[in-house]
Amino acid sequence: MAAMKLLSVRKLTNTAVFGIVAIQLVAMIDFKHQLQFLNLVTPLLPVISVLGLAILWTCARKLSKNEHLMHAKNLQLKQESLALNAHALVLLTDSNGTMTHVNDNFLERTGYTLEEVLGQQVDMLYFRDDLDLCQHLRATVYGGGSWQGETRIRCKKGAELWTRLTILPGYDQRGKPCGAISVRTDITEVKQMRIGQEVFRALNGLVDEVFIFDFETMQLKYANTAAAATHHLNQQKSYNADIRTIHPIYGSDKFLAAINELRESPRVRTHSRVIART
Repeated sequence: MAAMKLLSVRKLTNTAVFGIVAIQLVAMIDFKHQLQFLNLVTPLLPVISVLGLAILWTCARKLSKNEHLMHAKNLQLKQESLALNAHALVLLTDSNGTMTHVNDNFLERTGYTLEEVLGQQVDMLYFRDDLDLCQHLRATVYGGGSWQGETRIRCKKGAELWTRLTILPGYDQRGKPCGAISVRTDITEVKQMRIGQEVFRALNGLVDEVFIFDFETMQLKYANTAAAATHHLNQQKSYNADIRTIHPIYGSDKFLAAINELRESPRVRTHSRVIART
């Protein structure tokens, strides 16, 4: 809008300048007074000149004001762009789903290099289970729609990066959709926290006793609701206590042998053994 106003003021200024100069030149050239209309205009030339100068002065002020506004707007857009690039992961694709631009934050979070993503299909960022979602997003955006939600993308080393995605259609000079603009916020930590809360909520719903403790120090890190109720544990007592002090069974030779087997064998991730508690 500011650019259009600036162009209008410049057009008006140019027209005024051209009109004044044209009248003055014609009056100077027609030294024999052959053009009759100049006989009427000549006495008014001082007035026309004054009015022209007034118009020029007014236009110059508007031009200066609009240029100042445009400069301020461009500065604001630049600052907003810097803030966006510092906070979000920005990705642009063309109408074929080919990646044409990514910002530095995207490269830093995903581990890719610029050469590894530009010119490649955006599908490479999605896990196989999420390809249907990728196609849905593409169809939505290329149809002129937009989408917001949580999605994950695959980092270079295969890790998943959970993001809050806002994806919008890009437009060409004719106003037709020509690609997509996606802006993502990294929510991996929040997502992992939610998953952890869901896991602990499920563990607290079990009737069996569940303990989580450190293999090396035997310090208790977590006891579910059933375990806390059975052994009269409160939050202060259940954390950092030695599990061997909770009940004699956890200090028995059988229990410690099972723990040592897990500790010494890197291939063993789980161990199940029934130990009777008396």
